[in-house]
Amino acid sequence: MTLTDGWKKKFKGSERIGARIYTHADALDGRAIVENHNGIWFNGKRFLFLDDAKRAALSHLQVAA
Repeated sequence: MTLTDGWKKKFKGSERIGARIYTHADALDGRAIVENHNGIWFNGKRFLFLDDAKRAALSHLQVAA
C-alpha cells in the first residue's frame, strides 16, 4: 500500500499482532521504519510519533543553508 506522502506500508504477520513496515525510496541507506508493540523504530532509535521517524529517515535530504 502506497501512502500519499510516498511511503509504502507493509505488514509482517497479521495486522493486529504483527509489525507495520514503512519504506521510502529516498530513506537513509534504504532503511525502513518498523512499528510494532514496542514502539516506532528507525536506525536503532525509538520514536513516539510516526511523523518524527519519517522526518528522521529523510533528514539527509535537507540542504543546509
